[in-house]
Amino acid sequence: MRRYLIILILVPALFTGCVGEQALRRAEDPLAQAPCIDGVDAGAFQSAAGTLNKKAPDPAGSSAKQFYLRGVAFYCSGKHARAMVELKLALGLDASYYDALMLKATVHNETGNIEIALKDLATASRSKPKAPAPYIGLGNIHLQMGDLSKASDDFVNAIKRSPRSDVAHVGIAEIYAMQGRLEDALNFYDRALKFNPASALAYASRGITFFDFGEYENAALDLERAGGLAPELSVRLAESRGYANFYIAKYEKAAEAFSEFIASEPLPPVDIVTMRALSYFYAGELDRAISDATKAIELAPDDPKLYYNRANFHV
Repeated sequence: MRRYLIILILVPALFTGCVGEQALRRAEDPLAQAPCIDGVDAGAFQSAAGTLNKKAPDPAGSSAKQFYLRGVAFYCSGKHARAMVELKLALGLDASYYDALMLKATVHNETGNIEIALKDLATASRSKPKAPAPYIGLGNIHLQMGDLSKASDDFVNAIKRSPRSDVAHVGIAEIYAMQGRLEDALNFYDRALKFNPASALAYASRGITFFDFGEYENAALDLERAGGLAPELSVRLAESRGYANFYIAKYEKAAEAFSEFIASEPLPPVDIVTMRALSYFYAGELDRAISDATKAIELAPDDPKLYYNRANFHV
């Protein structure tokens, strides 16, 4: 579960202000109609987006901001490679352009170029020394790499620059949770929620932490709160929410969560279909349980346990 959460907290919000899962939906919109990054003027964005199908401007007669906005527009349309071209042009005109560096780091992180993302974030931190965001980005990448010491230093640096940053406090809580220090982790989750009572990230992270420590009742509550606050994150939490509810015998809620997860997958995982079948069975919905048990067999016809499960439903 911990690795799953690291993936969750590496959403672009921590680098660029993208809201929730918006980045994952960009590809559905071939030309983004609105900026997916906080702080970008909508009018300027629309103006830049209108130039994407035209020849790129001549750098000699253009501004760094012009190329940055085109980079934002390409990024929000899911075109990482095109975005990178524009961002490099922007940085060619202004090597310390903070917003361009942060977005470039985001693109590199999303495409697996972690070392370059680290360099871009370090440069951004020097470009804008009082900004917490580069340190939050560095902390999350170091967390992803398993370097808890560096991650801790990064989040502490972020908190020094923004003492009320819920995201940085969640980062510290994550580190404590990974070290098995539940009480310390909960203290930092409490601080994050004190500063931002509507932090879906804090509820999601704390919910997974509760799950890891076997506190399934609290896990189910927090994961549900997180999904309510950020519906676009709900599907990413659905699997964990389903298991948490199953373990506390809330079988109808478990089935609902597993259904949400299954609906998001092009090919439903056989283990989740089986868990939904069991949820239906214990909830007294025998027909649905048998139907899901049959679906599981269709997905993995060579697994003898699946036939045994279905046979038990018929008893």
